Amino acid sequence: MNFYDMCLSADHPYIRYYGGDHLFMLAVLAVIVVALIRMAPSARQQREKICRWLLGIQIAQQCLLYSWYVFCTGFDLAEALPFHLSRITSLLILIWLFTRRAPLLQYIFFFGLYAYPTFFWPTAVYPLYHALGLSFFINHIVTIALPIFVGIAYDYRPTVAGLHKTFLCFCVYLLVIDVFNEAFGYNYFYTEARPFAFLNSLPDPIFYAMVLGVTYGVFWLAYGIYNRAFGPRRAQNTTLQAAGSGS
Repeated sequence: MNFYDMCLSADHPYIRYYGGDHLFMLAVLAVIVVALIRMAPSARQQREKICRWLLGIQIAQQCLLYSWYVFCTGFDLAEALPFHLSRITSLLILIWLFTRRAPLLQYIFFFGLYAYPTFFWPTAVYPLYHALGLSFFINHIVTIALPIFVGIAYDYRPTVAGLHKTFLCFCVYLLVIDVFNEAFGYNYFYTEARPFAFLNSLPDPIFYAMVLGVTYGVFWLAYGIYNRAFGPRRAQNTTLQAAGSGS
């Protein structure tokens, strides 16, 4: 197998659920999360340096992702547009790393919850040595780990106001992406070819009602777990207004 077939070809086989490649990805995530928790004081002290590293990583990931679509698929609009929720979240992360705008963290936290099912149950994902597989890996690691990092280093906490604003944005997103997919025959957010067989048998109104209901419930569950795990914000911390909870 030559370099193109192994690292760039769209015809390369996908990874298996909980096969060697997938388990390695999960292990790296676990190591990063444990390191953040165990080295919390260092994360707080070095947070600006860590953010600069994350910014470089995010820029490299975006370049890798869209370069692959340009050079290997001719930028196929059915796949290459930044309309998947994970790609929107990665762009929000990139903007936050540039600006430190506090309200962005609310959207990153709640939208980023969709990274969990796609990372723990990956569909059509290439191995790590493939350009798109590496892009997927970086994107999901950063999306899952960043809320933990900002909770430790910037005293971020999700808020009820942030939950409701993000859910409203999600409702608008779902409506727009459904109309867009119907108009052009695309499958962003997998509204047309759904990831599980039983979902494809559901009428559209039931499917979308289920998506909205489950999403709203998961937002509340994640809000409760995160705030319970991290506890109240540190009272003396006054440097977090530029990058903390926001509303």
